[in-house]
Amino acid sequence: MFCDLLISKNIKILWSASIRADLMSQALANKMKEAGCYNAAIGIESANNEILSRINKSTTIEKISAGIRMLKNAGIEVLSQFVIGSPYDTLETVKESVAYAKKSGCDYTNFYTVLPFKGTPQWDYVLEHGTFYTREIHDFHTINPRIVFETPEFPYKDRLEAIRLVKKNGFYSNKDKKSWWFDFAKETSRKIQRLLPESTGERIYMILKSIYRLKIVKKNNL
Repeated sequence: MFCDLLISKNIKILWSASIRADLMSQALANKMKEAGCYNAAIGIESANNEILSRINKSTTIEKISAGIRMLKNAGIEVLSQFVIGSPYDTLETVKESVAYAKKSGCDYTNFYTVLPFKGTPQWDYVLEHGTFYTREIHDFHTINPRIVFETPEFPYKDRLEAIRLVKKNGFYSNKDKKSWWFDFAKETSRKIQRLLPESTGERIYMILKSIYRLKIVKKNNL
């Protein structure tokens, strides 16, 4: 196992991972922390169990919540990720997700608008049930606000309201370009970690990462 190898070889590195919280155990979370994991990203998608079932997530928000608590108990910070526009999503289910995100105990939360791609169930769903505003995939990331389709249960105006709500709470994150702060924090931390003792370099890295996070949250609230 990856964590066992890091521990047995006494490899001291900081790392993060994208995981399924519903498959977490307290023993695994503790071992991840011991092995140097400081952050776990979780693709929750929606806090509504019916939507989770319809998009074949094979889990429930209750199981995800249990996994989040285990990670937090181990001292690992958690980034939760949601989407706006899954099949059968509505303004009301997005409100459910926002309410859940605010009380979940996660350290950071990002919401993204769904961008369907050809050959995926999401694309086929829109073809059958919704209306595309463009099918040119290379244009998806230039559209602002990034709404490329609507459905009868989640029309354009409701999607705009969902984005407004998420932005108001500082959760909206559909930025593709790295910010100046991201590049600065990354490059500076690399240089510092080569010059300073290991523990000092790690602490400074975490401080710079926190500054970057704060800048992103502030920018998303504007």
